[in-house]
Amino acid sequence: MAKKGKKQFARSVAFRKPMPQLEPQPATTTTQVNLSFYEAYTLALKEWKLAQIILAGCGGIGAHLADHIGRIIWVLSGLGVGVNLSLVDPDVVEEKNIGRQRFCPAEIGIPKAVALARRLSQAYGVNTMAYQAEYSENLILPTAQLVLLVGCVDNYKARRALSDTLAQNPEEPTPHALPRIWWVDCGNLKDTGRVLVGSAHQAEQVRGAFREKKRCISLPSPSLQYPSLLMPQREDVETREMSCAELAAANMQSLNINAAIAVQAADILTRLLITHDLKRYQCAVNVASGSVKSFYITPEEIAREIEKPANYVICEDQPGGIQATGDHQLQAVVA
Repeated sequence: MAKKGKKQFARSVAFRKPMPQLEPQPATTTTQVNLSFYEAYTLALKEWKLAQIILAGCGGIGAHLADHIGRIIWVLSGLGVGVNLSLVDPDVVEEKNIGRQRFCPAEIGIPKAVALARRLSQAYGVNTMAYQAEYSENLILPTAQLVLLVGCVDNYKARRALSDTLAQNPEEPTPHALPRIWWVDCGNLKDTGRVLVGSAHQAEQVRGAFREKKRCISLPSPSLQYPSLLMPQREDVETREMSCAELAAANMQSLNINAAIAVQAADILTRLLITHDLKRYQCAVNVASGSVKSFYITPEEIAREIEKPANYVICEDQPGGIQATGDHQLQAVVA
């Protein structure tokens, strides 16, 4: 018994050894909280009773996004407004599309736009027109008071056509002459992608876009945000001489990146057309890291996009405007 008590005492003494002295550490920098969302303006659209959505590109992202658009149109019909949906794609469903794109084996050989139109018509009764063709601004209905061009294309020529359509918007947008045509552009690589929103064909069309309190009436187009979208890329040149098998191998993507981009684009369309509370004009998605980063509609951010001072987008003659600072830092997600 005595030995046992001695061992307990020894352990008790060992436990009470003085703790080593720690060297003083320098103060660490606190992570800055981004409050841009709470400072962001809401995007203002013109009033409408009949809108047109043109989904250009019905492949990887477009096939996923089409179903979201069908649900959005179903909700809008219950609110007493009409939406015409035009699906545009020159390609047919191929075996290599199954799995990575939202098609099934029974649809092989059917034009992609037609396959999606059949689904939406049966599921939601959506008023849909399908075109097995390249996008053309001739598809715009003259009776539509608001037009949303949703680009899910994979080449610069198609994006040029979408960009050129924005030239129909007012040269000087005002609260009484809001843009009629908006372009929502979607694109991705293997694990990353982005969604961009805009209406201004030229930087001058963004002047005074923030003149109203907490409302923005114009945004730089996706091609103003990333001019490289309208330029031939290395892959456009390299793939001209590749076989079908090589093209399929080079075009391998994450199984989920198309769906992830479609969700972000669908949320932007929902906030544009239903809840009227869109406060972001760009977002980047990375499914490998599980991250989504958004850029918000503030005078400083939009001014940087067009390389102008913030006074330019608020109101050039307004005294005391905020001066934008810093270089344009946004990096393209796709080349």
